[in-house]
Amino acid sequence: MKRIVFLVILTLIIALTWASVAYLKRAKNISINLSEIEKVKEAEAKLFLKGSWGTSEGQFGMKNEDWVPGPMSLTAGPNNHLYILDQENKRVQRFSENTKLLNVIKIDNTNYEDIAIDEEGFIYLLDSVSEHLVKKININGKIIRTYSLAKSIHPITGLFVKNKQVLVETNHDKLYIIGSTSKTKSSVSQLKSKTSGRTGTDFKTEVELTRQGGVEAQIKGHHPLDSISITGHQKVYSIISVDSDDEENIYIVLDIAESDKLYNLGKDKLLGLVINNTGVLKSKFYASNSYYTAHFRKFALSPNGTVYQMQTKLDGVVVWKW
Repeated sequence: MKRIVFLVILTLIIALTWASVAYLKRAKNISINLSEIEKVKEAEAKLFLKGSWGTSEGQFGMKNEDWVPGPMSLTAGPNNHLYILDQENKRVQRFSENTKLLNVIKIDNTNYEDIAIDEEGFIYLLDSVSEHLVKKININGKIIRTYSLAKSIHPITGLFVKNKQVLVETNHDKLYIIGSTSKTKSSVSQLKSKTSGRTGTDFKTEVELTRQGGVEAQIKGHHPLDSISITGHQKVYSIISVDSDDEENIYIVLDIAESDKLYNLGKDKLLGLVINNTGVLKSKFYASNSYYTAHFRKFALSPNGTVYQMQTKLDGVVVWKW
């Protein structure tokens, strides 16, 4: 018996030692100069799926209004399945890694703007305007829980589920914990649980454009990093997203301008940066920033590090992956 206890303790000590060594090897501060990334490996986009406008399975809904809403968001969850919020057709469509349509999940209205998923496969839907709430549903569409949001939490720019916490982001700046995956918080408690953040973890992003057309950006607070500094003479309009996979590689998407204008949707491109957990820029990718319909979220990252981009066109929806 003593031998078994000794072996268990020894195993724990070895595991903790390796974890400590790995932690110490991680970069505390990362600096990236966009003027020096020409030689960085570029990942090529692959077409993941394509669907036309319509109501059949595998198609996507579009509403002909002034702002032309189409599918508003996407997320990647357990087993690296991709979930697309097809709210105009009152459903979520779930696809496997090999693009097979696994199932269609019915939802109760067309007002949802964002989607997130937890480790157990439950789906969370954000309605920030009409009802100002988040609903948790199961894979069959049954409503499990409703999170009513405090009225002063606005404008909401994202919904996230991380470490069993359900969070909403306001103005790409502050995060509010609105509850856990098993319990809701009152409006008063939600306002008390405000933190600086981005993308459901603890990122804070700041972008400053220089007079010379360059960029000085800071991404602060991602444990165990103190900050990520991005500089250079490539024009940057904004930081689109920041996220990390299960191995703590960091994925940053920047809106880069190629025209003389600060922001031109038809000419701007998106630049993705993939940084490993030691602070090395391991790869980059480029994506189009042209969209036919209004949308809420452009990118999703799977747990294994697959990047998805949903793009809408005149004839339907395409999803790219890297």
